[in-house]
Amino acid sequence: MQRKSWTLLINICLVITLTANNARGQVNFSITSSNITQTSLTVDNPTTVYTAPLVALAPTITLKSTTGGTLTKTGGGTGVSVSLFSAKIIGSGGSLLNLLGTTPTITLSSTPQSIYTSVLTALPSGALNFRYTLSGVNTTTWLAGSYTSDLTFAASAVLTNPGTLSPTVGSLNLNVAAFITASGLPASMSLTVTSLDFYRSSTLSGTYSIATTTTVPYGIRLKNSASTFTYSNGYSGAPNPNTATTLMTGQMTAPSTGTAITGGSSFNNLATGLAVPTNNAQTSTITLSIKPADLKSGFTQKGTYTTNVNYEVFDSQTTPLATTQAFSCPLTITVNDLSELKVNQTDINLNYNTSSDYTNGVFADANGHITLSNTNPYDVYVKASSTTLTNGANTLPVGVITISPTPASAGSFSTVSLSATAQKIISASSPIIDRTLNVRYAIPAANSAQLLGKPAGTYNTTVTYSLIAP
Repeated sequence: MQRKSWTLLINICLVITLTANNARGQVNFSITSSNITQTSLTVDNPTTVYTAPLVALAPTITLKSTTGGTLTKTGGGTGVSVSLFSAKIIGSGGSLLNLLGTTPTITLSSTPQSIYTSVLTALPSGALNFRYTLSGVNTTTWLAGSYTSDLTFAASAVLTNPGTLSPTVGSLNLNVAAFITASGLPASMSLTVTSLDFYRSSTLSGTYSIATTTTVPYGIRLKNSASTFTYSNGYSGAPNPNTATTLMTGQMTAPSTGTAITGGSSFNNLATGLAVPTNNAQTSTITLSIKPADLKSGFTQKGTYTTNVNYEVFDSQTTPLATTQAFSCPLTITVNDLSELKVNQTDINLNYNTSSDYTNGVFADANGHITLSNTNPYDVYVKASSTTLTNGANTLPVGVITISPTPASAGSFSTVSLSATAQKIISASSPIIDRTLNVRYAIPAANSAQLLGKPAGTYNTTVTYSLIAP
């Protein structure tokens, strides 16, 4: 028989599969502007892989933090308490947990705690899926930065192989983003000068609030959009007063009082170096005001004065990390139509006591006699209540009396002889607040003859001053 030769060719394909588990062992939390107001945050993570033994008696898995109870801040500084975090096993190897085992929720600490215990049966082999929870997010003060702590896993059993965990060390990482958010600024602010008292003693002011949420030290600054207010709605022909925005004052008045700063077209700090507030949230009260002296120097004309007030809430660290928040608020100052005339001495006496009084005439000076205020141009008129001064049945012509500025204020108004017809002594004067007139009441020597032969006594009349728009 002929022997045949056979060749058996066997091709063997050896396939080795490597699975990357870089994410396994890393538990990452992030606090941002969008979740900082939540009560808690949750991360589900297969932190370690468990290989179960064939038989295990009272198997236990423990977990602890290994950094002394805190997550350490990268670069130094105050850490974050690990007790804010809790953990619980929610699954193993894609299987449900066995009914004989216990998987409590534990609060992380530097002491090992049982996160799984069972009487007999170990967990199925595979990735242990943990649910990590960060509690008290909205009641904790967070500082921007990166924080980390090691997590150590261990398995044990009574007199039997407990199985293995890999890796046995993981990382709990927390990143607190550097951010500032701000809100609450009104759409506009309007202040109205409704009384002359604002020019004398009452500061014109308005307040509003800026609600800030931040993880970095911060400051607040402001500037005006231009160096002068825009003027409108004045009286016919009113010139632009070109009122400087530096007459406006800004100040933070709560929760602490900052330094008062002036407006203008360059930023000035209302406050800087403000610490990260408790629970990261703080409402600052800002007061804008114009002092009486500044109102008097730049806002005497009736009309509307407007400017945009620009604000920035900024990271005040030497190397800023958070984006500056910018806002704009239109500010309108309205000066109403206001006028006032006050006569400060109500009795003026002209006395003839000697013959020289008839020869030389007599006068009485009233310094600061009249105070004028008007936010529009104005005329001033004067008149007597009748054509005569009376003393019972006796009379003197009222025209014997002249009204003029005192020598010290010569030219401040026109000299007139008193009459029952109103006479203009000031014409189309510009708006002003608290202008004073020093007035001389006199009977010139040339008019003394009209008194001769008159009975002795006191002759009276009433003098009325009027403030009238031209």
